[in-house]
Amino acid sequence: MPASALKSLQLHGKLAIGKAAVYGMKLSQVEVGLAAAGGVLRINPAAAKLYSGSSTGSVTLDARGVVPVLHLDESLAGVNVQPLLQDFAKLDRVSGRGNVTLNVTAHGNTTAAMLSTLGGHAAANLTNGAINGLDLWSAINSAVSLVQKRTVPSGGMGNSTRFDTFKASAKLTDGVASTQDLDIASGDLHVTGQGTANLVSGAVNYRLNATILKGASAGALASVPLLIGGTMSSPTVRPDTQALVKSVARQQLQKHKGQIENKVRNVLKGLIH
Repeated sequence: MPASALKSLQLHGKLAIGKAAVYGMKLSQVEVGLAAAGGVLRINPAAAKLYSGSSTGSVTLDARGVVPVLHLDESLAGVNVQPLLQDFAKLDRVSGRGNVTLNVTAHGNTTAAMLSTLGGHAAANLTNGAINGLDLWSAINSAVSLVQKRTVPSGGMGNSTRFDTFKASAKLTDGVASTQDLDIASGDLHVTGQGTANLVSGAVNYRLNATILKGASAGALASVPLLIGGTMSSPTVRPDTQALVKSVARQQLQKHKGQIENKVRNVLKGLIH
């Protein structure tokens, strides 16, 4: 980070670029407003077309202190996220199209330092895509097999899970993204969950609840608890056996409770008549 150069930079103007590549991302119709004085650089507005969508927002870099501070307030609309993530982060885990918002702050002289101090908020709302390298249906089948030795028809597409909608927001603290409202839906599956993703180490840790909606029957299972671990580059998914046992026990208890209540009501009806 050229902090020393920014301390003496005096700048005011506008910049328009037909095409550009920034951190590997391919941009077009770039329009930015630039202002720098007293060690603070502001890029506002910052607008561009990218990956079949658009980006608008602002960037502030404050180099007045010993450690530079970066603030990014960005909104992506209608973007195709798979090539964007591939070009920017070399990740091929999520496809789909939709909106992404970022309001984050970081401190440091290098990209690594800034990533480890990243804080703020992020959100994504995508449609018609897939989570690649993660087959939730395979884990669901394993859970059903553990409980009752029945097989649920697979809804996965190879080593991936397709979705109609994908919604999530995250609070970022020191490079760790915490999510409480993960919501993934398709025609036959609805998944909710919460967990964390460490952007520095890549480690992921999520607890999910998968509900089968139609096209398949999980028998006594109203929902299937799942665990996601590993890393963002190599995630793993498996049934949460401890939660699964508790869930089945509760459902069986509720079932028998209902049967007993029905028998009592029938006996009382007979006594009344």
